[in-house]
Amino acid sequence: MNKRPWAAATVGVFLLVAGSVAAATVSEELAAGACTVAMWRLGMDAMDDAGRKLLAFALAVDPANERANRLQQGLDGGEAIPGTPLPDAGRTYVSYLEKVAAGSRSRRHRILLYKVIELVQPEHEKARQELEQAREKGADTAFEALLAAVVGSSPEHGAEDAPEGPGEAEDALRAAMPLSGSSRLVQVFLDTPLLVVNRMNEILRPSGFAVRVTSRTRRPVASSMDEGRVYYSGGNFGCRRLRPHGALPAELPEPVSAWQLLMLLAACHDLAWHTDGHVVELIDLDEAPERGATIPMAAAGLVETMKAGRVDFLNQYRGRRMLVHGLVSGIGRSKPPYVHLAGDAVRVVLDTGTAAESLEGISAAYQQVTKLGRERPRGGISTYQGTAYGGSPVLLFVCEATCDGMMRGRLIFKECRDCISLPLAQPESGR
Repeated sequence: MNKRPWAAATVGVFLLVAGSVAAATVSEELAAGACTVAMWRLGMDAMDDAGRKLLAFALAVDPANERANRLQQGLDGGEAIPGTPLPDAGRTYVSYLEKVAAGSRSRRHRILLYKVIELVQPEHEKARQELEQAREKGADTAFEALLAAVVGSSPEHGAEDAPEGPGEAEDALRAAMPLSGSSRLVQVFLDTPLLVVNRMNEILRPSGFAVRVTSRTRRPVASSMDEGRVYYSGGNFGCRRLRPHGALPAELPEPVSAWQLLMLLAACHDLAWHTDGHVVELIDLDEAPERGATIPMAAAGLVETMKAGRVDFLNQYRGRRMLVHGLVSGIGRSKPPYVHLAGDAVRVVLDTGTAAESLEGISAAYQQVTKLGRERPRGGISTYQGTAYGGSPVLLFVCEATCDGMMRGRLIFKECRDCISLPLAQPESGR
């Protein structure tokens, strides 16, 4: 038996940091990085809890990793672990973990990766937010539980996870990019959204998830097809308070996920959604409370409710994750940036990476509608595919965020994970 396994293990300890494992698989790279940070930490303290967990992670994702096995052998044999320098304290590895987590279609794998990030950098804000959201959805975020849930599977193949609940359905919708052809047209989305739902289901079908429309007031016609597929037609749809604008883009933004489309559908057509296993069901708003469904909340309506009773409002909504929508009235580029809704009475802070990345697109769209509003008189006529619409250009913003309470008379939302904006026209009757 090699009495000093560390001699070989320390050779090339900076391989991941130097980028020498570019040809390795994701699992191999994850294991190599975890082993590197584990050796650094265990070299300072052989009983370091984070170091031992990082080693366990390395062995779980790549059981054949030679360095990790030597390191475990040394720990088991009570060998002294030599100090191993790591100048960046694991920051390079954390950056790689962030990249893999962002591309993972599996909620379980993603939560585990953020847990590993937390082991390396306990103060990491994105990891804290993701783990907190997972706990709110009932997930066990203890390292051992997360590792046991994914052991034997690879992060590269996370999309093959079996449906487990609302979180898994949300992940499948976020990963699906369903728009093409006529389903991208704003007018189709506003007038015949069931065509968009059909397109969403075509893309979701291989994953085993589906979107169903059971609204009694909308009365969609559902036709059964082969292998359990459902095709929707007809229905009492048509958004009248918001319309396409002839001088604004005729198509929905791209890329847009099925999850963002679901948010837009709920906001524009006054529908809630309820997740039951692998099915996301669009239902009427009056059914939502008893079924625990997600309800789209108008920013302006929330402000009115708050004015009617501030204490009661805060008791009911503070800390609650909500789907909020409204017309953009301003954008701030501070750090973190934010979007104002309802005449600046509501501020949505874009304090997560995914939301902040949307800032440029939101800002460009807002500048476009603002400029168009100055150039054309209020109530001016716009033409879209030969059809004239009267109204003012506006930017609809929909997001999923957490109510943080009040600040200087303004309602604040934070932890905005998903958001989407859409330039439209607001007819005079829709004011």
